[in-house]
Amino acid sequence: MQHFVGRNNELNDLNAKYQSPNFEMIVIYGRRRVGKTALISEFIQNKPAIYYQGIESTGDMNLKNLSEKINDLKNDDFNTASYADFEKAFTEVQNIANHLEQKLVFVIDEYPFLARSEHSVSSILQYVIDHVYKKYNNVMLILCGSSMSFMERQVLGYKSPLYGRKTGQLKLEPFDLFESETMLPSVNKSDLLGYYGITGGIPQYLAYINPEISLRDNIRQMFFSPVAPLRDEPNVLMQEEMRNPATYNAILKTIANGSNHYNDIVQATDITSSSLTPYLKNLIDIGVIQKKQPLFNNLLTLFFNTRTEYTEFPWEPSVRLPHTCAPSRYAKHYLPHREVRIPAERFCVIGTKFPITQKRLHTHVYTVLIRSWFY
Repeated sequence: MQHFVGRNNELNDLNAKYQSPNFEMIVIYGRRRVGKTALISEFIQNKPAIYYQGIESTGDMNLKNLSEKINDLKNDDFNTASYADFEKAFTEVQNIANHLEQKLVFVIDEYPFLARSEHSVSSILQYVIDHVYKKYNNVMLILCGSSMSFMERQVLGYKSPLYGRKTGQLKLEPFDLFESETMLPSVNKSDLLGYYGITGGIPQYLAYINPEISLRDNIRQMFFSPVAPLRDEPNVLMQEEMRNPATYNAILKTIANGSNHYNDIVQATDITSSSLTPYLKNLIDIGVIQKKQPLFNNLLTLFFNTRTEYTEFPWEPSVRLPHTCAPSRYAKHYLPHREVRIPAERFCVIGTKFPITQKRLHTHVYTVLIRSWFY
């Protein structure tokens, strides 16, 4: 089992909320594999807690599973029946908290699955928060989800029934380089940069790394082998976030091929100019692409042909290390046979703050290569 590392600031913030004398509702969200569930599991250790993970099923099935988790904390082996509805289940959480000496943590992980299975659940939860939880102030509610678009719009958005109820929110970001090092303490500094470059600091991706084998072999095992765990990861992420992944994939393919100005994307994808804006906004919202504009854009336009660019991953050309990235399906544009046989000069356009000699280029070329088709 992977030992929990990092996230000290996040744990401190959650514990501070737990010590509050008031009802707390914390919203935790972030892309998949970033460690949200691991963080919550670490936080609720040695605390009375009900942890429920929503599933893609019916409302009745989610209610049945939630009822079981509530009864588990009650140690009620004889009462296996489901509660009549979600309002009664949520209210029972308060009844349990009233018999405890410590504040009860009530976690609903994968909240989007639950909310989609029962469309009224957010309104029901709003009612229980306003009329029950806030009355006693001994429950800490945590709503967690991986669908960033859903969490930002349907939980945090002003149109959500839960708008205004949160007392804190935490968008969990990937590890930085130093936190990544805590997961790979035996890896040398040179390879660490390579591993960080190909994983973007995503904890689950870092967990796939075998420090006993080379960087080259790890990349093959993680991305290119027939059973590689990250071989189809981009498609999975896009399907989870987007209703029309084919259109988004076409946009990403266009940007990956170098057409990263608005009009160029319109011409390459045959998407109308008025329709493209919401697609780009959605990709920006979930961190897949980044919009870049020259400083003093209006002034520069008078003298130079400057245009807004969309880049496929958020990183600065002068900085070697990415802020976030994940493997993309566009490896085929660079590796048609899944073999790393690309001339070194193809990577000279990438700026770097870290000196790379020709002798050591074979190590770092993988970082640049995979980041070339990362988003």
